[in-house]
Amino acid sequence: MSLSRLFFAVMFLCFCALSPVQSHPVGEAIGNTAHALRTWTNTATKTSHVGTFLLIHKDEVFLEDAAGKVIALPYSTLSVADRAIADEHRERIRTLNRSPEFTRLAFTAPVLARPSAIVHNDAVSLTILGIGGVLTLILLGLFGVGTLQLLRNRRLSLRVSIYAASTALLLALLFLVSPTEPIHLLAQTLNVYSKGIAYPIPVANIRSLKLNPKVVISSTLSSTAMSFDVSAVDSMKIISTTTDPALMDAAFAPYKPSVTTSWDDTYFYAAGNGIPAQHNMMIGITAWIAQVPIPHPYTGTNKWSIPLKPELAASPLSIRTNFMKGAIAIAVNGLPIFNALNAGGEDSKAKGELDQWGGHCGRADDYHYHVAPLQFEATSGLKPIAFALDGYAVYGGKEPDGTAMAALDQYHGHTGDNGVYHYHGTTTSPYMIEAMRGKVSLDPRTTAPENQIIPQAMTTPLRMTPYPINPNSTITNLTANAAGNGYLLEYTTAGKKGSVNYSWTGNGLTGSYTFTFTDTDGKVTVQTFQR
Repeated sequence: MSLSRLFFAVMFLCFCALSPVQSHPVGEAIGNTAHALRTWTNTATKTSHVGTFLLIHKDEVFLEDAAGKVIALPYSTLSVADRAIADEHRERIRTLNRSPEFTRLAFTAPVLARPSAIVHNDAVSLTILGIGGVLTLILLGLFGVGTLQLLRNRRLSLRVSIYAASTALLLALLFLVSPTEPIHLLAQTLNVYSKGIAYPIPVANIRSLKLNPKVVISSTLSSTAMSFDVSAVDSMKIISTTTDPALMDAAFAPYKPSVTTSWDDTYFYAAGNGIPAQHNMMIGITAWIAQVPIPHPYTGTNKWSIPLKPELAASPLSIRTNFMKGAIAIAVNGLPIFNALNAGGEDSKAKGELDQWGGHCGRADDYHYHVAPLQFEATSGLKPIAFALDGYAVYGGKEPDGTAMAALDQYHGHTGDNGVYHYHGTTTSPYMIEAMRGKVSLDPRTTAPENQIIPQAMTTPLRMTPYPINPNSTITNLTANAAGNGYLLEYTTAGKKGSVNYSWTGNGLTGSYTFTFTDTDGKVTVQTFQR
């Protein structure tokens, strides 16, 4: 074949390559309305912006207006409707990333900053690779011919030089002129489950994004699927489910000031003295071993901590083989909720160990719940009644939008319409949580089933050996004294009445306690304890 014919063959192949190659438009699954122009309201500044959803980055929602200008709005200042739409977009992208169609794009090793083809559609990949291979071989052949000319004639043939330069130019045009505008970009992490963010922006602007080096950006182009190296940039926070602390605070608000709240970038904190101001305690317990409610210092650095950035666990830990020690959730009045099973692995409620609110006192005379306090629905309405220590909310018998509770999964919860997981409290076992759906940190000093979640507020027993009372006793009343620094607890055993009258000095967190025990035979015993 003459060099002229070879040159025209190369030109023909290049122009064929420049023609659009059809591939499966995976991004279309997001829907035609995912990036439609709409009005977004900043409730803090009372301003409105018309734009399309781009992404959520560092707790900011990025929009693009009709002119292509990028607008950043704090997520927390958006209206409830706008936040719901932003969450919907984010969850839709996560769903796409988890679908089998995209599993092949989950991770590719970092490549050069220049795009390089990855396997996405077999036909497309073979076409591109075939054309590229042919062009590469031709270019190498021309280079070889030119080199031979140089060795033989001590100079490079002008014709060969022109052909080689033309071929190189056509190759450059192939990459520059070929369509490179993505339909969508999907960001995926190396986590067990994917957290995706949509970037409907030109590929040319990809360098302006600050991405985590572990993220691979895969785009579906009109010609092929490409992978871009992001190892040279950093500092992007991959979005996970971040709970709005202001919304959490609204859930605790009806129970203040008996509970105080605060938060930082990692945790939402609930503080109190361990005594519920909203309801009575202990009444109705039929299996009792003489513990009574006293104040506890759940304050300062000993507050209850709820993660603000919960993450779904790959292998949720069951409450039946874990967490027999410590709390697994915090009610919105600031009191802890323990495992529905007691230390012996038995159903505390079924054993008669709980009062009408689902609570009782532990070995440290610490009042806590073992089931979700569903009575709080009367005050909380559609807000959460508790938050699990994995960070996910606990609702009552209705969904957050007021509809009837949807079917629950094997963990006793489900993903809500906003794309965020939550639990539900019920009147039947497991009452609140079957397994901890989110990731939790375990106290290394404990082992299953007596392990516990950390961070965890702690307290110490006031009385190491409680005064023995028949465990078949039924508590009939608990009345606060006039001074507000103690209680009178009354109970019956086999039809006979007994009582425990106790009080403390100061706020009960320090100082002395005095207990007067009157058993069912009328015997009186007085004991004092120092904190």
